[in-house]
Amino acid sequence: MEVRGVIDRIEDGRYAVILVEELQHEFVVEKEKLPAGAKEGDWLWLELEEDKVQSIKE
Repeated sequence: MEVRGVIDRIEDGRYAVILVEELQHEFVVEKEKLPAGAKEGDWLWLELEEDKVQSIKE
């Protein structure tokens, strides 16, 4: 399943919190898994499998 989410914040400089409105859910991923240059406020596409982020792209 592919959904659109926004980077809400970066925590501890290591984790990104991505909000997915259509699912009313937030996902926490390691910052290094984000596309290069991604920052708070950026919208991304998340590929989900069993409620886990498999990949992230712009």
